[in-house]
Amino acid sequence: MDSRVVQTYQQVRDECGRDYVDLCTIPGWMPETLRQSNECIPLSMQIVDALLSDRDVIVGQFRDKTFERWDMPASEASARIRREWLALGRRVNLGDICWFTERQFHEQRNPSNHALEPTPDRSEIQF
Repeated sequence: MDSRVVQTYQQVRDECGRDYVDLCTIPGWMPETLRQSNECIPLSMQIVDALLSDRDVIVGQFRDKTFERWDMPASEASARIRREWLALGRRVNLGDICWFTERQFHEQRNPSNHALEPTPDRSEIQF
């Protein structure tokens, strides 16, 4: 992961333990110079890939106020996020594409949903 975004990754990862974190948070918490650069999406995707590699983090989207976990390998989730982001043709906004959260946080908020299994095909991330 690029050293310029490690701090942003750590902030986002910490927040996943307390809440659902929208995709727009990632570029929103990056330093302004990176947020405004052509590197915004590639650097944000490094953070996304790190989150997807974390077995304690789940990704999904809200439908009718219910978090629906994406049941796909990390590589497919990453490709989907990148594809949908580029298709937007603009900055990602609140509610666009996906949300991340820590599995334990989600299970505490949704006791009937304890059976979530880790998404297979997690790639290793190097810092």
